[in-house]
Amino acid sequence: MVKRKFSGIPLGDEAPAVITGVINIAPETFYKESSVQNPQKAADRAEKMIEDGADIIDLGAMSTAPGVEPISLEEEKQRLLPVLEKVSERIDAPISIDTQRAEVAKIALESGGQMINDVSGFKYDSRMPSVVTDFDCPAVLMAAKQEPGDARKIEEVKQVLQESLDICDREGVDLEKIVIDPGIGFGKGTKWDLHILKNLHELKKLNHPVCVGI
Repeated sequence: MVKRKFSGIPLGDEAPAVITGVINIAPETFYKESSVQNPQKAADRAEKMIEDGADIIDLGAMSTAPGVEPISLEEEKQRLLPVLEKVSERIDAPISIDTQRAEVAKIALESGGQMINDVSGFKYDSRMPSVVTDFDCPAVLMAAKQEPGDARKIEEVKQVLQESLDICDREGVDLEKIVIDPGIGFGKGTKWDLHILKNLHELKKLNHPVCVGI
């Protein structure tokens, strides 16, 4: 039975579902209603999400939607840090940082972030496991072969998630602080999303809490 506690929040079979409120700082996001760049408005939205039942707030400054060009490292930091500063002043809930870049993760964790949400599953930046280990923080790892969310069949999802867990093992990351994400969406189409959701129980065999972004 999977039992974990992340930033004081219990996770696992006997714990209630945990809700994450997502604030996309990137204007390129596919879900425009979730996008906000103004730090004050982002903090207002985070507070409202907490009032409405969110347990965690997730901040991301670079869109990973299919077909969107990556922004530079400097632009990602410039977008993220002012919003993170304001949000962390206003809420007590854990703040998750959606980034694939170790440098962004490091400065964000120094500036109020408490978790890392890496949609590459630690495969984009080889330095990311070291950052997570140095800060002893939880991390959510998404199923990714070459791109985030590109695994389709459930066995493929399990395989690439196991690859990410193997990276954790090799790099000394505390596996007790890892959540796995099958990567719903990302242009796979409804057929494959429903296939993954129908077979979500298969991921319990990996013995980690499961995050589903729908």
